[in-house]
Amino acid sequence: MSDFGPSVLGTLGYWDGIYQKELEDFRDNEDPGTEWFGHNVAKRIVKWVKESNILSKESTIIDIGCGNGLLLLELAKLGYTNLCGVDYSKGALKLAKNIFNHEKIPEDVATWLELDITNQTIVESENEPAIMKVCNDAVYKRACYIEQVKQFLSKRSGILLITSCNWTTAELLSHFMDFKLLEELPAPTFTFGGKTGKTVSSCVFKLLA
Repeated sequence: MSDFGPSVLGTLGYWDGIYQKELEDFRDNEDPGTEWFGHNVAKRIVKWVKESNILSKESTIIDIGCGNGLLLLELAKLGYTNLCGVDYSKGALKLAKNIFNHEKIPEDVATWLELDITNQTIVESENEPAIMKVCNDAVYKRACYIEQVKQFLSKRSGILLITSCNWTTAELLSHFMDFKLLEELPAPTFTFGGKTGKTVSSCVFKLLA
């Protein structure tokens, strides 16, 4: 699997620093920040989840690399009641919890797990429908997290939703070779050097049987 080299975006120290500043800003100004890929991308993901006939309001929805939890917040406001935010930054999870409390979301709607998906396993009840949303670009040791995701979904009738601004759909397919592409979410396009591409790739995958 071709990959980029190590980046500061793949370090815990970088994200702890970012979320410490955002926590302070939220305390001072009640500003929760923004979604990692921008609000429009988050809106398209929420729209897909809402209109999908795969999920119910009780389906497990896991956001790996949840950051400030704003994507899960939008789903909570739509009535989804089994949400799980996963991040290896303690500051990110603290900010997400504060935002949910500020918005008066019931505590039992969302759980928050502090773990590194590249070397720790998510433990949830088996044999249930689930969707996992992964932020693909800020992950180092990508092969390790792909294996963890595969192991989790192998026990469930679940799907994987990946968003990336670094990789095309074709490249994501080459990374997730044990998965089938179900759908590609719409996104704005651009043209450069005579070729046309999307500004971001958001793909829905299902693990092959």
